[in-house]
Amino acid sequence: MNVNGGSPMTVDPQKLGAGGLWQVPEKMFNATKRAADRRAMQNYYQQIQRQFCVDWTQMPYGCLRNPLYSAMATQMYLLVQPRPVPSGCAQQATMWSNFVQQSNMRQAFVQNCYSAPNYNQLNQQLQYFLV
Repeated sequence: MNVNGGSPMTVDPQKLGAGGLWQVPEKMFNATKRAADRRAMQNYYQQIQRQFCVDWTQMPYGCLRNPLYSAMATQMYLLVQPRPVPSGCAQQATMWSNFVQQSNMRQAFVQNCYSAPNYNQLNQQLQYFLV
């Protein structure tokens, strides 16, 4: 878990795995390259090719050490999910634990969400930020 950027894995380049800043598992990354409906993803693949000169479908997992690519992989993974990202912390925690990290850390996600800087000043509709 990133813990709002406070995880040692987030800030220590020696500990940063191939999944990069967003700690993207390889299985999750591969799902972005072989989306069930590639036709729906073509626009995204083309935009990435045009903007970054990268063929996303051929990119090796190790390229996610680049923070931008790691963030893009996370966003693209959420795009291929059957449901949109919910707005509330508890609902996001369920989605995160089911689809993203596939772990039993739902409660930790909720606690980190509520302890994020300025949480009480933000509208719950704006609680998630993905590139």
